[in-house]
Amino acid sequence: MKKAFLFLSLAGASAAASAAESNGIGYSYVQLDYIYNDSLYNDYKGPGLTGSIELGNGFFATGDYSSQKINHFGGHNDITEWSLGGGFAKALGANLDWVTQAAYVEKDAHLSVGAARVTEDVAGFRVSSGMRGRIAPKLIGHAYLGYQDLGNVSTGLGSARLDGDVYGDLGMEYQFTDRWAATGTVTLSEGITEYGTGLRLTF
Repeated sequence: MKKAFLFLSLAGASAAASAAESNGIGYSYVQLDYIYNDSLYNDYKGPGLTGSIELGNGFFATGDYSSQKINHFGGHNDITEWSLGGGFAKALGANLDWVTQAAYVEKDAHLSVGAARVTEDVAGFRVSSGMRGRIAPKLIGHAYLGYQDLGNVSTGLGSARLDGDVYGDLGMEYQFTDRWAATGTVTLSEGITEYGTGLRLTF
C-alpha cells in the first residue's frame, strides 16, 4: 500500500510539473472548524483551527490545531492534535490545481476517570496528493488521497507500534463574499469517519 501511494504521488507530481504555476485559486487563509469524529467505539467532537499561507511560486505553509472530547463512564476522553507542514500547487487548467502536501503531526489522548488519568501520545507524519479546483463561480472542491503514519503510541504502560493508514479527504468551499467562505469536509480512513464544517477567511 505504501508503494502504491508513493507511485500515485510521484505520478501526480510529474504530471503537474509540466503545467503552469498555480492558477490563483488561493492558499492563504485562516479557518475555524467544528469537527465530529465517528470512530469504531466512540464519537468525538470539538473545535479546530486551520491556517495556510502562500510563500510564492506555488509553495505554501500549513498548520492546524484541534481539540475533541467525549464524556462517558463517569469520566471523559480528550484528544488534541496539531500539525505543521507545507505544500505545492501546480495548475492543471484554468480552474484546476494538483496539490501535494506533507506535515509533521502530534496527537495526544487523555482519559480521566475520577482521580485516575491515562495519557497516550503519538507523533509522525502525513502526506497527501490530489486535485483542488473551481466547480462553479463561488464553489471550490478538493479530493485528496493521503497516508498517515504516527509511529509508536506511548502510555504509562509502555509503547506499541501503530500501523499507517491510507485516507481520503473530500471537501467543498462556498464563497459567499470575496474573502469569506463556508466549508465542509469528510475524511475517510480505516474505522474512522471525520466530518468538519467551518468558516474560512481568505487573504
